[in-house]
Formats: sequence, structure tokens, C-alpha cells
Amino acid sequence: MSYLLEEYLPRMSTLIGGLEKQAQLGLDPEYNYAMAIAIREKVATEAAQVLSQGLSKEAGCGCTDCSDNNPVADKLLEYSIKMSGVKKKYQSSDGGLNRKGRAHFKRTEGANLKRPVSKKQAKKSPKSAKRRKSFCARMGGMKKKHNIDCSKTPDKSICKSLRKWDC
Repeated sequence: MSYLLEEYLPRMSTLIGGLEKQAQLGLDPEYNYAMAIAIREKVATEAAQVLSQGLSKEAGCGCTDCSDNNPVADKLLEYSIKMSGVKKKYQSSDGGLNRKGRAHFKRTEGANLKRPVSKKQAKKSPKSAKRRKSFCARMGGMKKKHNIDCSKTPDKSICKSLRKWDC
């Protein structure tokens, strides 16, 4: 169990980060992204199996007899969520989460995610306009910070979100 938590999961996380970085740099992006996704899914299912099978009492099994304050189970669950990423069925093709994705995160994590606000919608509500202005300022700053040119790389997530919010 300690090997899984202290060595295996951090190594896989580093490996996935390296693959994604190579893909972002343009080094065979399709292959590297595919490998990163495959490894994420494998590690997430392994961590979930450890939790569901309760391979050791310290891992916790999710039953009411196990204590709620269980650092091993919490760490495994955190890694499995981190490694799994957002499934494609919850992603919108033009960036961000779709309606099902927002509903999924509300149901599973209690998140109250709102849909993007376009210029047209912002004119109707000052509250929405303020939210849009704040988002555009934040993401515009990230675009400058990472030196991203959306005319050259329109498929980057920052570019997709800025387009969706009409920034």
C-alpha cells in the first residue's frame, strides 16, 4: 500500500505530465496525448479498485464501519480523480464543459458551475457582465503569461474558452 501511495502514483503523475508537455511542444502530439489519457485511465481504475476492494483495512472500503477521517483512502481518491481527468462525454467540442458535465460535477462534487456568458447575454444582466469581464481579464492574462497566439493554435483550451466567452 505504501509503495502505491509513495512511489507508484507520483511517478505516474510525473510521467503523464511529461507526455502532456511533449505534446504541447508539438512532439508527436496525437501519440503523446493518447498515451497520457491511457495511463490516466489505467492508474485511476487501479486506485479505484484498491478503494473498492479494501485491500487493506487502512485503505478504507467506503462502508459505514470505516472512519470518515481516513488519510490513505482520501489520498487514493484524490489521485484517482486527478489522474482520470474530465471524460470526453462531459466536454464541449468548442471548449469547456457541456450541460451534462456541469450537472455531473454538481452531483458528484457539489460544484455550482455556470455556463459561459457571451456579449449578448452580458448586455441583459449587469451581474453576468461583471462575471464575463472578470473571466476575460483572468484568461487574457493567462494567454499573455504563457505567450499563446490563438491565430496559430486555435485548439488550445485558453483560446477555446476566450472564444466561447466572446473575449
